[in-house]
Amino acid sequence: SDGAVLTLTTISAYSAGIAVDGSGNLYIPDYQAGTIQELGSPAIPVTYPGVSLSVTGASVVPDSYFLGLGNTPTLSLSGGLANVNAVTLGSNAMAAGLTKIMSGSDQNLLVINASAYSNALTVDASADAAGATLIAGTGVETFYGGGGINALSLASIANQTVTISGGTSTVSNNGHADTLIGNTMWVTYNDGSGNLSINNNASQIIGSVGNEVLRVGAGVTYVDGSFGDDTVTLMAGGQTVTVAVTETLIGGSGNDVVTLYDAFTGGSIDLGAGANTLIVSNLSGGTLTDSVFAQVHNVQALAIGNGIPNASLTLSSQAQAAGIALVDVSGTTGYDWIDAGQMGGITLAAGTGYDNFIGSSSGHDVAILQAAEGQTSLSVNGGTFTIFGGATSGSALNSSNLDEVRFNDGHTLAIFAASGSPITVAGGAGSDTIHATYGIDVIDAGSGGNDTLIGGSGNSTNFVFHGGFDASTGHDTVIGGAGRQNVLTMDFTGGTVSVSVADAAFTNVQNVQLLNVVASGAPVNITLGAAASGSGINMVDAHMTDSGVTIDGHAEAGGLNVIGGYGADTFNGGSGNDYFAGGAGTDKAVYHGAMAGYHFGVASGNVSVQDINPTLGGNDGTDLLTGVETLQFTDGSVTLSANGSTLTGGTGADTLDTSMGGFATVNGGAGADVLIAGAGGETLIGGSGNDVFTINSAAASTTAVPTVIADFVSGADKIDLSAGGGGLTYVQGLTWKGTPVASGAALSGLNQNAVAFTTDGTDGWLMVKGGALDGTLIKLAGVTTGPALSDITGAGSLFSPGAVTLTETANVVQFSGSNVIAAPLVSTATTSLTQEAWVKWDGYNSGGSAQFIFYNGDGSFTGSGLFVDGSGHLGFMAGGVILSVSSNAVLTAGQWQHVALVRNSGTFTVNVDGVDYGFPSGNAGIGSDFANHPGGSFIGAAGTGGGEGFHGEIKDVRFWDTARTSSDLSQNMNKIITSSDPAWASLKGYWRLNEGTGSSLADSSGHNNNASFYVDGQAAPVWVDDRGTTPAGAVDGHLQVSSGLGVTLSILTAAQHGTATLDAATGNWHYAPNNGFLGHDSFVVQADNGYGGIATKTITVASTGTGAFNTAPFSPGGVVFDA
Repeated sequence: SDGAVLTLTTISAYSAGIAVDGSGNLYIPDYQAGTIQELGSPAIPVTYPGVSLSVTGASVVPDSYFLGLGNTPTLSLSGGLANVNAVTLGSNAMAAGLTKIMSGSDQNLLVINASAYSNALTVDASADAAGATLIAGTGVETFYGGGGINALSLASIANQTVTISGGTSTVSNNGHADTLIGNTMWVTYNDGSGNLSINNNASQIIGSVGNEVLRVGAGVTYVDGSFGDDTVTLMAGGQTVTVAVTETLIGGSGNDVVTLYDAFTGGSIDLGAGANTLIVSNLSGGTLTDSVFAQVHNVQALAIGNGIPNASLTLSSQAQAAGIALVDVSGTTGYDWIDAGQMGGITLAAGTGYDNFIGSSSGHDVAILQAAEGQTSLSVNGGTFTIFGGATSGSALNSSNLDEVRFNDGHTLAIFAASGSPITVAGGAGSDTIHATYGIDVIDAGSGGNDTLIGGSGNSTNFVFHGGFDASTGHDTVIGGAGRQNVLTMDFTGGTVSVSVADAAFTNVQNVQLLNVVASGAPVNITLGAAASGSGINMVDAHMTDSGVTIDGHAEAGGLNVIGGYGADTFNGGSGNDYFAGGAGTDKAVYHGAMAGYHFGVASGNVSVQDINPTLGGNDGTDLLTGVETLQFTDGSVTLSANGSTLTGGTGADTLDTSMGGFATVNGGAGADVLIAGAGGETLIGGSGNDVFTINSAAASTTAVPTVIADFVSGADKIDLSAGGGGLTYVQGLTWKGTPVASGAALSGLNQNAVAFTTDGTDGWLMVKGGALDGTLIKLAGVTTGPALSDITGAGSLFSPGAVTLTETANVVQFSGSNVIAAPLVSTATTSLTQEAWVKWDGYNSGGSAQFIFYNGDGSFTGSGLFVDGSGHLGFMAGGVILSVSSNAVLTAGQWQHVALVRNSGTFTVNVDGVDYGFPSGNAGIGSDFANHPGGSFIGAAGTGGGEGFHGEIKDVRFWDTARTSSDLSQNMNKIITSSDPAWASLKGYWRLNEGTGSSLADSSGHNNNASFYVDGQAAPVWVDDRGTTPAGAVDGHLQVSSGLGVTLSILTAAQHGTATLDAATGNWHYAPNNGFLGHDSFVVQADNGYGGIATKTITVASTGTGAFNTAPFSPGGVVFDA
């Protein structure tokens, strides 16, 4: 206690220690003499100078060394015991209470045999440069290793568990645990299992050849179990460790990272709870199949070590069951193949080479690239998604069923490629740069940021922006592929405030043709001008909007096609020809001029609006609209019905020019409106103001589809027909003849431009003849009184019908079969011609000869003519050849009939009293050599070769150089033809045969082809009074009318003593006296042209008992009618 030191200079061979007795006295046992030498009390430190230590035999300390010692807790192998290399502990050491052995710094390799020792023991060889070996006993041992290899020697590996953590290793065998602390600590198994090496302060473990159970914790970075079937458990959470050929690997509760040093071919791996990573640093043949994961569990990430250039991985149900969600090949530089198609979706960290990745069709597959988003380009071909560009030249990722891409600059890209749906890539919240080259249908910019979207030339692309499209400065960039129809979609779904997109927003947009607008919740206003036009945008589709969209394309030079949505949309077009299609809302199209500067039309529900005055308010072009309800102009607005069939003005003075046609109804509304008719068939309603109804073209209101004016009021409204050229003659009261067309036929005889009114007693009709509006027919609903002249703009004067002359034909030429009337040849026509006359055949024909009524030409060579045969049938001859006789055209003896031979385009027909009949050989030719065989014009001649001529009376013979229609013949057979007739120029010969005396007969055609009675040894024709009688006293006569218009013939006053009948179509009359009447009788005939022109004729007859006849001329009302 006072610090004294006892030094022993000589110790016998068996003296090996100093002890303290129970009283604390220090003593030195002498095992040979069996005595104990007391050294004093209390015990004091004793040293053994090494230089004086003398050991007989080996340098060991046997257990007997501790015999008789008590209270000896520590054996210090220093000083005089420094050369001891073996210590054996047994019962003596246990009795001595030994608990610790300390080795010196200069000790050779020390072996401590505690196999028979059961007490707790600490061996501290930390100062020993050579290290030590501890043969373990059955007690709890703590072993501090020295500088060399330190070994804990165990009898067997069986039931041993080695725990390494934090630089400390614990070897347990159910009952107790030994602790190893040191730089290099081995566990040696004496059953042939070899050594377990725990190196580098317990950070690296190399297993023995036995089957070990290892628990590794903090500080352990490498475990090699290649020499046995080992079980390695990661005891601490979040370990990073390299393992070589470990058959059983058990992870801890944290996020473990385990590197498999040797080739991964199988084994049991369970990394436990946490996000665990298994790194494979050696692939056999560069291939890893799904079967190696059969006993793998709780591995969330599989990584391929950096030293592997190429990797081929097939992952399926086993990898799925192992928990693998991430495959990391980011360290590879070559060609990788990752087939995860049978998994439920994984994440691939791609390498810098050329990777192929097959993802799952049902799960969510992600690729992480070592490239910035803007460094890459994307394409899709045949279901393969390819990303080019990255950390090295030639980097690429080919993938199928890929759902998401993550770049090293923090950007993400979502991929949507469901079968049958457009292939879509979508950016994130930042400023994305997405470049597609081929096969990608939709590029979605995501939300926010200044995005750059580039499409490829391989296909059309839809570029989608979600409310973040820069509305004013053009910071977003869109470049569509050349030669494709590309789409820019602006999605404003769920908006709460109105959004305006200026034209400047399209500054950086190129090669985009369609702007697609999707919006809900708030209105959207988009202006399209020079920037939008320069980008290529000419179509806008807003059908997916419900909040009202305004498309202002007023500054857009080209035509726009715009489709509206479900809200109230507004379309503002530019100078091009625009198409606006409204949706379900009440839509409006805006125009920049006054209403009068536009034409309106509709066809198949599409309304046309044409700017006809582009210098005022800007040029609006010609637009086509469907589903648009309102048209707004600078001076008012009009509305359209749902199908565009009705156009309605507003409260002001509107001008609705529907000359483009197609509307069913045009309603001016309130105010003094101007309604301009279209292509006919529409109903015009002026409304409450003083309105003007305008017809601008002949097609605006025709007989086929007349325009109806529903509310015309004379004196307030006007009908504008000035487009007809002005100066129309107004016929205010045209006689109704069953239909408007039939009534208007009378206008043909006016020979002037006219407009006429007629009524059926319910509605009125205005019709125009002549001028630019020729054929116009307008229905005035409910109007029965003709409008005033002042109501019709373009009508200059009222029509004066003029005089009507009614003449009774009395003097006619009578033919007896042997006489003829001849005139010079009046016509050389051969293709189209007409020859007509009034005849009364007496039925006589002695030899059945062809009795010619008339002939033009040489009877043997040229020309043609009409004859009657013995049975009364009519036939024709051409060029001297009798060609055909009609079976239906027959003359009735003793009756005046009108006949005509007509050749129309080379075909002959015959007309009797206005009815056409054909000939069997009607297309026969006509000799045309009139130069050598002119012949002449003949009336009543005999047929070829002589024979018998016509028997009966003939009058009013006319030859024409045109084919007269049945209507022409019917309307004019009873008229006296004058130069006012429309066909006057075609009339070549006209012999009325009414002179009554002499042999010269005047040509009334104006060509002076006068005829004469031809007498050549034959009896001359004779004049007769046609007011003939019959034995029964009946009288027949004929009336002719001279009038500029068609007339209606009727008996105004009936006969008193007989019955008078009149054929209004032919002018023939018949009088039959009552039985027994003798004396004079009369009746009055009236001719009415329907315009106030009326003439009457009193016909007086006398009945003498031997016959009746017409009397001398009668002069009613100062107008003389020749009898």
